[in-house]
Amino acid sequence: MSDLQRAVGKFIWKLGCPNKYDGYRYILEAICIGLQTAEIMCLRKTIYEELARKYKTDIRNIERCIRHSICRWWALRQCGQMFPKKPTNRELICYFVEYIRLELGVCKACLELGEVQCECASSHR
Repeated sequence: MSDLQRAVGKFIWKLGCPNKYDGYRYILEAICIGLQTAEIMCLRKTIYEELARKYKTDIRNIERCIRHSICRWWALRQCGQMFPKKPTNRELICYFVEYIRLELGVCKACLELGEVQCECASSHR
């Protein structure tokens, strides 16, 4: 597990995402891939394909597992403060990618070090 995966994992785990489902691992990896790529709008052709190759499974399985984790997370009412209604896969992944990039002001150098909170000088924000 890379430093970035570890940091993102801690971040979403603190927000209550249940980690006992396969979808948790896929959400974690999808966020990390999204942080490292410029274009995340086409999940099926970029992120899901990469995950399917890595885990030797089908794209539909990746999508279904992520959706199941989101449903369980929503059922636990732990992500209700962030989203007014149950988020789609795209909404959840894009939200976390953009939140880490913009709200936390994480620069590329810190992402490469596996940090989801920027430790650099304020000029990088």
